Amino acid sequence: MTRSKTKKDQRAEREAQQKVSTAHINHLSSNTGGLDSAHKDVIVTTPKTNRRRGKRPGSSDTPGSPLALPQLSLTSSTHQQLKSQHGDLFQTDAARGPRVGWKQGPIGQNSALDHAHPLGSFPLSTPLSDGVTPFVHSQPIGCAQSRMVHSAQTGAVVMESAQEDFESRPYTTQVQKPKKAKKKKNRHSAPPLKEPKPTAQYISQAITPPRNIGLPQDLLLVLDLNGTILHRSKSSKKITLRPNGNRFLEYLLDRHNLMVWSSAKPENVDRMCRYLFQDDRRALLKGEWGRDRLGLSAQQYDAKVQVYKRLEWVWEDDSIAVSHPHYAKGGRWDQSNTVLIDDATLKATAQPHNLLEVPEFTGGAAQMKLDLLRQVVGYVEELRWQVDVSSFIKQNPFRVDSGWDHQWVDDSPT
Repeated sequence: MTRSKTKKDQRAEREAQQKVSTAHINHLSSNTGGLDSAHKDVIVTTPKTNRRRGKRPGSSDTPGSPLALPQLSLTSSTHQQLKSQHGDLFQTDAARGPRVGWKQGPIGQNSALDHAHPLGSFPLSTPLSDGVTPFVHSQPIGCAQSRMVHSAQTGAVVMESAQEDFESRPYTTQVQKPKKAKKKKNRHSAPPLKEPKPTAQYISQAITPPRNIGLPQDLLLVLDLNGTILHRSKSSKKITLRPNGNRFLEYLLDRHNLMVWSSAKPENVDRMCRYLFQDDRRALLKGEWGRDRLGLSAQQYDAKVQVYKRLEWVWEDDSIAVSHPHYAKGGRWDQSNTVLIDDATLKATAQPHNLLEVPEFTGGAAQMKLDLLRQVVGYVEELRWQVDVSSFIKQNPFRVDSGWDHQWVDDSPT
């Protein structure tokens, strides 16, 4: 395990960097030949404060703060002297004053190092005579980052700017790991409903062989809306009616007892019903049920959860019960005379053999060419003549193109 640096270690490191910088000056002088032996034109400086943090160099080991190392500066006279000898390698920055510039060229023209020191310093490409490879810190914070390059053309060791603002991307003492994105909690999530199962009594009645009766019986048809009789776009709110939808609704209202039950919220159920029915025809509905009649908690009501349409809730509702034509004589809606017309099998798990399932309607081009509701009417007509619709549906579930048909009246609305 690597031990953490002490203040003594930090001080020793800074002193070593200062010695290395001095050694580099000697090496630079020997390559350029333009500096006198006393190095009067070369100034080695150490910043008094870390301008990014407002602290003395080395006063903090906080990850993310650059370690202040000795800086190399050249006076104007030295810059002019070097520029006269190696003009293609140097330039003057009018805003920041004379300094060693940068040169771009083909790869291989300048023998630069492939990577930078993790502290923001760059080793020379040519070792010194004593075998030590020195480091020179980049320009002060806010200046362009520079690195040492050995020119293959002139043999001089110069600084080359990386053309990147050191303030915006400082080199730090450690690589910071990217933060993991926090998973956003779905505020619409809710615990699922428990799937209901048919009772033993229900199964016992449904498995009896289907039998015809001499006179057609009254049926209660529970009609789903979105995906069954129409398609309601979530983005544009546009409503598309299934082919011959109006004819189908007229048939249901004239021949049977009709109620709607949608998993949509009541305000959306109202909007769809206003689209489907004129006021006088809407008044014939035995009920308009929405999401508020599905036994959902407040959390589940606003969430996307699997819902179930339990027909016993319909049979037990007094306002629906009294709609039976023979209610006064004991007539009731029950398993034998109720049909749920829906596009989802899962919604009918409590009474699976009272479901007339139709393919989901999405308003596609192929579906707009298919008169599916005509087949549904043909199937419902057969159910009218059954003693118990659940026993017939169990043995003969509705299937598209399975022989059920109905002839529309020519002058009826489409």
